Amino acid sequence: MSMTTDDAGGARGARLKRARQGWALPAALAGRLALSGAFAGVIVGSGASTACVSPTLPLPPPELPSITQGTEPNRYVLAAGPGGAEANAFIITFNLNPDLPREQRVAGTQADEGGRWRVEIWARPGDRVDITQEVGTSRSPSLSITIPR
Repeated sequence: MSMTTDDAGGARGARLKRARQGWALPAALAGRLALSGAFAGVIVGSGASTACVSPTLPLPPPELPSITQGTEPNRYVLAAGPGGAEANAFIITFNLNPDLPREQRVAGTQADEGGRWRVEIWARPGDRVDITQEVGTSRSPSLSITIPR
């Protein structure tokens, strides 16, 4: 039986209908319904809780690195100073140039405790390189850079 605002109970019936549809119930109402026993399954199924459910912020991309010539032709060093990434994050670079061999498109390093990192990559002037950081199971959105000409 589905309750509406026209049923006995008025606003209470509407709240119960929303609860059945997956809406969270206010803690005070959840407590009263739990005492009745009839709607205990609705309360558990709706996810009503007094625990903090604040969302976590997504992992930001690493800061824009400096780009300098590397140790040989077609090699570049990307580096960021303190706070350039989360402490101890894995920094992954991916060169989007399909002309590079696959084993030269991806490189990585780990930031230190202060968020500093440095990685030498294969690239050519004009190549676009995506950079992400990973901490635990979280991965940041990509930061895209272009190797200067």
